[in-house]
Amino acid sequence: MARRSVFAFVLVILALLALAVPALAGGWAVVTLDALPREVRASEHLQLGFMVLQHGKTPTNKDLNGKLLTPVLTASKQGVATIRAEAQQQGATGHYVVDLTLPSAGSWAWQIALPTYYVQDSPSGNNAAVFAPLTVLPAAAPAPVLALTPEATSWLGLNSVVLRWAGLAGLLAALAIGVYAQRGIVRRRAARSQ
Repeated sequence: MARRSVFAFVLVILALLALAVPALAGGWAVVTLDALPREVRASEHLQLGFMVLQHGKTPTNKDLNGKLLTPVLTASKQGVATIRAEAQQQGATGHYVVDLTLPSAGSWAWQIALPTYYVQDSPSGNNAAVFAPLTVLPAAAPAPVLALTPEATSWLGLNSVVLRWAGLAGLLAALAIGVYAQRGIVRRRAARSQ
């Protein structure tokens, strides 16, 4: 009798495991980046594009519950600063973009989480694709501002006044020449007609 009970128990456990395996088979995805940025600078806008491929093949915009998928990018620098940004679907099915600004230079760890999915090759074994750290360069130095001295501004002011009067004088001279030439043409025509 005990043998039958043990056999029945093992059979039930195997049946439950057999039914559970297909349920877990469809819950994984892959995140593929469009391209890595060549140079990332602190406090500068960065936009990353990526594809979400269910089973590594089928682009998808839905999570495993059939709701719209909202991938989340998180970035952290030595555990001190953490930035979180939600990606937005853009373009073809499964394509997302995320806007990001990293505030300081240094090495930033980052990942893209896909709620409800298991991410293939995730080192942590969870729903996030973990990427190699981004090296963020210091912010670019601002362009030098041309400072004008009072002498330069007074010369520029004088120069613009002179240019205005010279332009007006040239316009008046061209007008006078045009009127004079027109009068000469009228006189010649009058002389020919007589």
